[in-house]
Amino acid sequence: MAHILSFHVTGLAGRKEAVRRNLRRDTNIFWGFNGCGKTSLLKILHSALYNDASSLLRVPFRTASVTFYSTNHDATFTRKINKEKINESIADILSVADDVRIRRHLLEGSRLQWETTVKGNPEITERARKNKFRHTYLPISRVNESARQQPRSVVRTEMGSGPLDEETLDRLFAQQIKGIWQSYNTNSLVTIRNAQEKGLALILSSVLGSKKSAEEAPVAHEIDSGQAYEIVKNFFADQRLRRHLKLGTRSSFLKNYSDDSLLRTVVAEISDVQKEIEQALEPQLRIQQLINDMYGGGKQLTFKNGELEITSEGEQIPIESLSGGEKQLLRLLLECLATEDAPILVDEPELSMHVDWQHRLIESMRIVNPNTQILMATHSPEIMANIPDDRIFPL
Repeated sequence: MAHILSFHVTGLAGRKEAVRRNLRRDTNIFWGFNGCGKTSLLKILHSALYNDASSLLRVPFRTASVTFYSTNHDATFTRKINKEKINESIADILSVADDVRIRRHLLEGSRLQWETTVKGNPEITERARKNKFRHTYLPISRVNESARQQPRSVVRTEMGSGPLDEETLDRLFAQQIKGIWQSYNTNSLVTIRNAQEKGLALILSSVLGSKKSAEEAPVAHEIDSGQAYEIVKNFFADQRLRRHLKLGTRSSFLKNYSDDSLLRTVVAEISDVQKEIEQALEPQLRIQQLINDMYGGGKQLTFKNGELEITSEGEQIPIESLSGGEKQLLRLLLECLATEDAPILVDEPELSMHVDWQHRLIESMRIVNPNTQILMATHSPEIMANIPDDRIFPL
């Protein structure tokens, strides 16, 4: 994973003075009026992380330098770009070239690209130097553009050559929401399954006679018999072998638990594994509680059998039928959840969002995912209302 440490940009949005900032690991808000360069700045940061300069061909700036730290490489990367290298003839062609493939082809001819230097790890390979660092980028047009999605031309090809009407956009939004959730849920399930397998292995090791030192042995005496019964029942509730499990009656289990030290050891091991599983599920519960607290009209978000569902007064409703603000909030919190330790870049999060939700947005994103680096461009005072001054960067 990587997070951005600093940037230095000249000629941003036509301004004479350079813009430079050291960024925080947690939250960074770029604030200013329309035309001050907020969107351009996010595009530059996204481009540097992605190591692809094609998106910068129409961005107004002269030079840029972005420095970030990669935990995977234990090294600091600095990427620099000089847009003044593009000659005027190519710039004229780029001004009318809408097709992504044409722009990329012209880009190669223009030699406009990020140049990378690395400090802190002398063993970094040339391939690692050119890495695309994982992050989430949400521009203003969130439905058909983001670091996860296909280019706009591909979306248009898949959905038809005509204009993207409201119904089509709603359908695309629902597909993207489900895709974000399924991707995150798949990773979460892997963590849970690994913990369950670990629990079964620990049980077998104890039963088959593996010895543990006093330091390694779990503390069994802290779990009373009633808790022990619930722990075992809940652990096996999601196992494929639950139909073959003969747990016995509650009273018989309680008696055995008091008499059998091996059973107490097994329960303590299961308890530790259950805590790992609960920790893996905790982010889902946080986002579910936040959405249900903020949505009105009796709407509820639930994660059921690996699927994301929205209900109103107990009846399931399609994601497409959510209001613009509800869609915006759901998308931002899910993207924030799924980005894990990587940065998330968001342009104008306040779109369609109620003022009360704007006040709570940053706090909600941090609750959902305290590990991500948030970089946000806004001209909404409400977004920044509860944010410390050292996290706000006027442009």
